[in-house]
Amino acid sequence: FFDGDRVHDIGSLGGGYTWINGLNDNGVVVGQSLDRDWHGNVLGFAWTLRDGMRALPGDSVSTARDINDRNVIVGDTPAPGVSARAVRWNPDGTITPLGPLPLSLSEAFAVNELNVSTGFADVANGDIHATLWDKDGALTDLGTLGGGRAFGLHINERNEVAGESDDATDERVLGFFWSRRSGMVPIDVEGGGTALVAGLNDRGEVIGNADRG
Repeated sequence: FFDGDRVHDIGSLGGGYTWINGLNDNGVVVGQSLDRDWHGNVLGFAWTLRDGMRALPGDSVSTARDINDRNVIVGDTPAPGVSARAVRWNPDGTITPLGPLPLSLSEAFAVNELNVSTGFADVANGDIHATLWDKDGALTDLGTLGGGRAFGLHINERNEVAGESDDATDERVLGFFWSRRSGMVPIDVEGGGTALVAGLNDRGEVIGNADRG
């Protein structure tokens, strides 16, 4: 963590692994860390320069993926019968499960200042669909671009989403932009290669990287 003057070692929860995923304007860092060496648990954490690292509530193998300036954190943690369940960790220490229980898997990747988040969830046929969760945790299925997988990776303050999806052939990955007005719009590239999304701003502009084939 660089505070503008010097670098601080964030440390770990006791083991030899820490991975950072997000930082907000309050200086709170989130990610995942091993709680002890060898066969420990990998847990989501929040860290500040003043208070150090604390494990977030939940069972083993949880990940904190993003945090907004209200100190609301999203990620995933196991639930009964589910390997990973998308959740929101609230500043008061409670956990909000996001959306209805999927068949096997869901994860949340990003959250905006309205506490609306995006990620993915399994659907009945086993495909993975990009998702939007509102501030109350209710799920909107964003679908795919015709393939078997799609992931919501970025969300702006207009609740628009950018992410990646397999195309109808399941052989190419395309970027996408989603809004309630437009639905899911493919971001294709000249030459028919892969397009990977790297960012989304509040004007609905998307950046990414492309393999032109």
